[in-house]
Amino acid sequence: MNCTNLIGRMTRNPELRYTSNNQPVVSFTLAANRPFKTNDGQQNADFIPCVIWGTKAVNVDKFCSKGSLVGVTGRLQSRSYENAQGQTVFVLELVCESIQFLDTKKNDNHVSNSLPQQQFNYDDQSVVNQSSNTYQQDYGNTLDIASDDLPF
Repeated sequence: MNCTNLIGRMTRNPELRYTSNNQPVVSFTLAANRPFKTNDGQQNADFIPCVIWGTKAVNVDKFCSKGSLVGVTGRLQSRSYENAQGQTVFVLELVCESIQFLDTKKNDNHVSNSLPQQQFNYDDQSVVNQSSNTYQQDYGNTLDIASDDLPF
């Protein structure tokens, strides 16, 4: 089983390229916090090189930039190549199969700081309204969730 799930922030802007077959591919580095702090209270992070292909790559380039919080699911892949100095370079990277935009931070003026929010019906009994962060069930109870209440 080769499945990896991570949540983290992009450490640099995604780099969109196209292969010779005109396939879009984006590479970026994800900073994922470790689940513990050091003895002096510092939070450490791991920096994971990631790559994503196809239409998803175009969307990452369109909506994300340095600092964007994303959730990724993919598989670890190792490869090697020879650099310009003739040295063999080994690379371990996460090939993303899916990505969730949790908080985008695109710097372009024509894109807002977050994705459009909409209502999603998960079943006939409940509705989640993401623009107001409330959960309503058919009997009318409302639960307000502040961003400070989230564990990440």
